Amino acid sequence: MSTLTEIEEYDQALKDLRDFEENNPNVIEKYRQLIEEYNIKREAAEKAVRAEGISCGDFDRYQEVTKIDGEGLYNELGREEFLKVGTIKTKNEFKVDAKRAKMAVSRGIIDQDTLNAYMTKEGRYHVPKAVVLP
Repeated sequence: MSTLTEIEEYDQALKDLRDFEENNPNVIEKYRQLIEEYNIKREAAEKAVRAEGISCGDFDRYQEVTKIDGEGLYNELGREEFLKVGTIKTKNEFKVDAKRAKMAVSRGIIDQDTLNAYMTKEGRYHVPKAVVLP
């Protein structure tokens, strides 16, 4: 099997990244420290503005949304009264287990051509993770 151009380019990019990290350990470590400190301070600042319910600096409280616990209100009011102020939605989800479908073919419940018309195959891959600075 020949190598894809994209794989060759990926391999080179990975080599370049590892070379940079190896040749600049102090820069990488300092950057990680700065990012960690930033994230700790950002989280604390976010908690503070949310607790106060205000906008401040880069933290913009741009909207206020009213939310109601529908299930709790339903339990409190009962179905009939709840439907005067709310709705109940049911989501249909159709799933078919591939093994059970193949067994259904062997039992004559559905024919193979019908199953084939609704069946697709998709590949699953193990792939390298994206590089993300902490």
